[in-house]
Amino acid sequence: MTAMLWKELYVVGKQTRTMLVCVAGFFLAPHFYFMGIFYLLAFSAGLTYSSAAYDERRWDWFAAMLPVSPWEIVGSKYLFHMASVCGAGVAAVVSGWVQTKLLGGPDTTAAAAMAAALAIGINDVFLPTLYRLGAARFQIILAIALTGAALLTIGGLIKGSDVINNIYGLFIDASWRELLLAAALAAAGNIPSFYLSVRFYTNRRYGIYN
Repeated sequence: MTAMLWKELYVVGKQTRTMLVCVAGFFLAPHFYFMGIFYLLAFSAGLTYSSAAYDERRWDWFAAMLPVSPWEIVGSKYLFHMASVCGAGVAAVVSGWVQTKLLGGPDTTAAAAMAAALAIGINDVFLPTLYRLGAARFQIILAIALTGAALLTIGGLIKGSDVINNIYGLFIDASWRELLLAAALAAAGNIPSFYLSVRFYTNRRYGIYN
């Protein structure tokens, strides 16, 4: 498993560092936390896709000859993604605290924590879907989802949509009870998601899915 985690770091390490810097930067700027939320969700989804797409192109055929099980291969993706998102969440919380105390901006620590929990929850859905459909088909779904989210956010900002304000209000106004509930649901979702991913990955490895 350790070797698999090092391999994940090699494949998407640069992308992970970019996510950390961008998310921390947006949460450090007063009143731009909403862009930090969007970047955290978008980059975390991108990590999932980039890693699995690399495996499809260059790794899976080689991994089949190694003494590693599908459980280890898939499990390393869940662990690395969770560690990356939690790291980005911590960076966002620290940046938000700094800008609140020094720059007088809104308190965004709850928004950062909620975004991290949501990113883990999204991965619970995305990763099994990716293994079931394959990287090429999943890329279309991801592009549609990110484009729709970006247009919704930009449109709401331009028109001052109450819907957008209410959505981001769910992040910044979240209570600690709601944060703990979101984190618990995201963590619990990892269990069925992981089992489905292992099943789909194994089936795809042996050619059951085209």
